[in-house]
Amino acid sequence: MLTDMNLLQRIEAKKKSFSKSQKRLAAYIMEDYGRASLLTAQKLGESAGVSESTVVRFAYQLEYDGYPELQKAVRVLVKTKATSVDRLHMMANLSEKEDLLNHVLHKDAERIRTSLELLDKSEFQKAVDLLDSADSIYILGTKSSSFLAGLFGYYLNIFMDHVKVIESNNVLDTMEQLDKMKEGDVFVGISFPRYSKRTLQALEFARKNNVKTIAVSDHPKAPLMALADCRLSVKSDVLGIVDSLVAAQSLINSLIIALSIKRKDDVEQRLNKLEKLWNEYNVYEDNDEM
Repeated sequence: MLTDMNLLQRIEAKKKSFSKSQKRLAAYIMEDYGRASLLTAQKLGESAGVSESTVVRFAYQLEYDGYPELQKAVRVLVKTKATSVDRLHMMANLSEKEDLLNHVLHKDAERIRTSLELLDKSEFQKAVDLLDSADSIYILGTKSSSFLAGLFGYYLNIFMDHVKVIESNNVLDTMEQLDKMKEGDVFVGISFPRYSKRTLQALEFARKNNVKTIAVSDHPKAPLMALADCRLSVKSDVLGIVDSLVAAQSLINSLIIALSIKRKDDVEQRLNKLEKLWNEYNVYEDNDEM
């Protein structure tokens, strides 16, 4: 009997009896349980590349009373958040082990394609305009999202003044760094599952100070989105212990490029100065033989 088990435990208990289609469906649910929780049986089947009847049979095989109960279990998983250990087991059990590299690269490419459909182009332009007119820009991303915040801040600092990436390990330190925010500034919060409470608290703090906010996350209904003035959604997934954020990085790259084009003269002047500085101090290795 599986009635006392959660979804992950039921999949683990039944995995040996899964057909190829059921394995594909299980992998899809585990890799993108946030999106799966919002889909009908038909749409879930289409997204996973299986039939609607396979989805229904899968629910019964896991001893749920039909698809609605399975969907409810997926939503519970979203709320409780799959742990890193759960993710590792899922990938080890359900991925195409014989060609893992091919599997991961294709999944990442798929996320970028899906993000083109998910992203609202008018919201993207709104973000560019907000950032371009900001007095100061504050950027926060924690855990695996911290590298996105760092990347964004690094390039913006090349051609924009008053850009600050918030780096801290606790809520109080974060709020102290944000305490200087004022009307006319912009706060960028970057958060993907498992969603960071600290980033959400920082965004709430920004709003209380009449600061315009931009949220970057994986779904229009993600926690940050309801509080943001500008909402940018891109696809993210979990592959084993890794948060796959390639689409988010592409979005950050696009924002940087759009801003650099908008400030073309300033960027050109700044880059010319940097090139002279880099040459003077021998920053880069010569690659004449390449």
